[in-house]
Amino acid sequence: MDVPPSAMLRSAQGKNSEEEDNRELFPDPIVDETVDPSPLSLDTDSAKISDYLSLVKKKLSSPKRTILPEYAEPLTRAKAAKALIDAIWQRGHFRLDDLSLSAEWKWNPDNVGNMAAFYASVSALCDYLDYLGVGLDSYTYSENPDKCSLVMKAGVNSSTEAEPPLSDRTEAEADLDMPKQFSDAYSDPLIAEMPFKTANPRIGKTRKCPSSLQGDPSNWLIYIPFDTCPAKMGGSVLSEALSESGGMAPDILDPDYLIDCYEVVRELVEDGIVLSGVTVSEGGLMTALDRLISDKGADIDISEIMKSYGESDMVRVLFSEIPGVLIEVSDYDYDYTDAELLLQDVAYYFLGHPSDKKRGLSISSSDISSISGILESLLRSQTSEGED
Repeated sequence: MDVPPSAMLRSAQGKNSEEEDNRELFPDPIVDETVDPSPLSLDTDSAKISDYLSLVKKKLSSPKRTILPEYAEPLTRAKAAKALIDAIWQRGHFRLDDLSLSAEWKWNPDNVGNMAAFYASVSALCDYLDYLGVGLDSYTYSENPDKCSLVMKAGVNSSTEAEPPLSDRTEAEADLDMPKQFSDAYSDPLIAEMPFKTANPRIGKTRKCPSSLQGDPSNWLIYIPFDTCPAKMGGSVLSEALSESGGMAPDILDPDYLIDCYEVVRELVEDGIVLSGVTVSEGGLMTALDRLISDKGADIDISEIMKSYGESDMVRVLFSEIPGVLIEVSDYDYDYTDAELLLQDVAYYFLGHPSDKKRGLSISSSDISSISGILESLLRSQTSEGED
């Protein structure tokens, strides 16, 4: 390779690749080879979804997850997407390109394939951030004789002002999405000519919406994947927990689509449309549903997702780790949410409603036709004024 990891990382930080850096990584060539994933797919049973969820939750509760060398690139992009999506729930006013990432690699350099995987991880991260228009704030690398891990966290970039802690302000001040100085900033002719520029961006330290279900039976549960890749099990927590090869990993290679998804969901969160929401990432949709439902109940139908993906395996749909969000909106705001998502050409899936009669999560894949689903939606909605 012509470019060392440190040069790529400095470029992602907006620094000249020729600048001196005391953290120079591997000035001498790394001699290693790339390890490819096994082509074998994960053998699963849809009747064991509850057991799989327990295995995944146990695996996620253990310290930092291992990155297998053969999945270094897709898992790095997935971790970057997760870190950015985790910030989407915060108070304040910001856009995706107001954020930056910090990355911490702890790597075992000894096994064959590990250092080639590290190089691939750095390259994948820098390219992905470049496409997203997100900067790299900081990075660290240290050797770990036990395993390879990568931790990423999103924060504000150098031009973004952090919002004061909620304890220092009143609740009313915290809910002001556009303070006077922010509105005044748009009177600047220069900013007026830059429609995609955020004036006085700020990010809070508290969530705008909770991460647990509100529970009104009329509310809607909506799943929005932030990438257009098909569902695959390679590199997933479930395949790791089962100690089996998952085959190929999801190819998270559509940053333009993530930008579109991020923009519309962030606006819905900021405007208070989202009543509750969680990030879909490690552990897949099933783990996100388990977190959102918490101690309440819901009947979930994933048939539309399976039809869209052309999948017959519920486990693949539920545990494949495609970055996205799971949100709850009120029946009153459903039409508005639908219109906003359609306007941005963002695909979403209605999964069901909260249940006020039972606790726990029930997953099914029915054969209800699209027309039947529309009729059911119309019968449930008492406030819709659209032309559906």
